[in-house]
Amino acid sequence: SLISVNDPAAASTLLDGRAAEMQLHDVAFLRQHLRAPLDRQLAVSAAQAVARGAGDQAANAGAVYQGLSQRGFDPDAAWAWTANAMAESQGRVGAVGDGGISHGVFQWNGPRAAAFTQKYGHPPSQGTLDESLDFMVEELRGTETNAKGRIDQAQGVAGKAAAISRYYLRPRDTEGEAARRSALAV
Repeated sequence: SLISVNDPAAASTLLDGRAAEMQLHDVAFLRQHLRAPLDRQLAVSAAQAVARGAGDQAANAGAVYQGLSQRGFDPDAAWAWTANAMAESQGRVGAVGDGGISHGVFQWNGPRAAAFTQKYGHPPSQGTLDESLDFMVEELRGTETNAKGRIDQAQGVAGKAAAISRYYLRPRDTEGEAARRSALAV
């Protein structure tokens, strides 16, 4: 059976199947010469997976930013919110974190997640990006008006990103996350 030289994994599988019929030194020699191509193939596969993930993250960030822009957010505010969405969930609507208690793009939990579920009939992690952004805007106009005031007063994209983290999202490590998200936003 012929194996393409571009498919070291198939060659290795064939070798495994035929090893009992071969001399030990021949098997060792072939395995040694297959190791480098297999390692390269694994490295390429890993790099492709990372690139796909980075592409997904960029697409998620673009979708969040565009959705906020369509809702009237200025560029600094839209980017600051996007940086926080990426920090919270990599911009993924289906994200579930904190041991299963936080859901969605902004990782809502407790009464806020319950309010989302009551409004839309499903938890944030089963919703759409539009639902998440609409809910966030609704909170800023209602239960989170104090946070909105603090965010609006913040200067520049970094200041807004830190204010969103501190006053709207309120992660456990409040100051550490505010600094990290501020840096992410610029």
